[in-house]
Amino acid sequence: MLDSREPLRVGLVGCSWFALRAHIPALLALEQGGCRGFSVRIEAVCSRTRKSMAKAEAKIGRSVVRHAQMQALFDDPKIDVVLIVLPIPLAADAIEAALRAGKVRS
Repeated sequence: MLDSREPLRVGLVGCSWFALRAHIPALLALEQGGCRGFSVRIEAVCSRTRKSMAKAEAKIGRSVVRHAQMQALFDDPKIDVVLIVLPIPLAADAIEAALRAGKVRS
């Protein structure tokens, strides 16, 4: 059980244009203000390329853990939940793996 006083530690899977312009800013806003008794903190990113992870890290504005493989992010015990920002054809397998790793919360 997570402590509601501690932020959910988020791992971002996919560092695309949409992640940079929509998802990361939304997560950063949640980091600043929280929402209904909980908050988040982006702790890790995962992408196929170092360049896209560097762009995400720059957008976040601090160092985060970089994972080149999704499974490594899903296996990271320091990550509570993942946000999957992948093209639809790739999302199903990623969602299934995240569910198996227990990285999804409702």
